[in-house]
Amino acid sequence: MKKALLTLSFLIPVMTHAQTFVTEKDPQSADGIILKGQCHYSDLLAQPSFAWMKTAERYRTDGRAMEVLKQELPNYELAVFFGSWCEDSHLQLPRLYKVLQEAKMPPEKVTLYGMDRAKKGRDAEDRIFRIERVPTIILIQKHKEIGRIVETPQKSIETDLAEMIENRK
Repeated sequence: MKKALLTLSFLIPVMTHAQTFVTEKDPQSADGIILKGQCHYSDLLAQPSFAWMKTAERYRTDGRAMEVLKQELPNYELAVFFGSWCEDSHLQLPRLYKVLQEAKMPPEKVTLYGMDRAKKGRDAEDRIFRIERVPTIILIQKHKEIGRIVETPQKSIETDLAEMIENRK
């Protein structure tokens, strides 16, 4: 119990912390940058070198899963850990963005955390959330983790999230 409360005491300030990210040159890429720290989708969309975010427009969501998410997802929060250097993040973050737009998820309920190649954040978020791989999408309700998608969804982002929510009922 004490451990859960201790984790929660770190979780709330991290999730409510203002945008605190830095960008640095990626030593393993000629023109890439690493975004490290807490940010929002608007920060990714504003970054010219993140052209991979434009693939969101082409993603087609699953209608049945989206009906569940439109009704229920705004009752949750998401913590999303990604690497701006990571191909899996380049694939999944735009898809998640499209899902969140269609579900009308309030932007303030989604917090993204950029991680470096060692999967370390700017603050202690990598340790608090036990991040080992990116992207990791964590569904949270009332400060409690409901479930997570790690690297690749089992079915699709929207279907996996909808199933997590439906399994709560």
